[in-house]
Amino acid sequence: MSDDASHHHRVADPGEPVTVVIASSNRPGVLARSLPAVLALDHPELRVIVVDSAPADDATAQLVDELSTGDPRLSYLCEPQPGRARARNRGLDGART
Repeated sequence: MSDDASHHHRVADPGEPVTVVIASSNRPGVLARSLPAVLALDHPELRVIVVDSAPADDATAQLVDELSTGDPRLSYLCEPQPGRARARNRGLDGART
């Protein structure tokens, strides 16, 4: 079986809602550079959730708050327990799509 036959990639319909979950831990600088690129996507039903895993401070929350002003597609969730899996699961809990 060829790779083409064994892997099926589904492309989202332009009208279908899409949620991007970004799990992060104390990296507001990286998010400040990457979030604008994600938000520049032109998908009409895009939603972006940033999950802050066991934050040491509120820098990521403040960044997301600043970037989300006027952009309801972006939201912030805090996962108080450390760990990527916990952060991803928290993001999935917050996703509606």
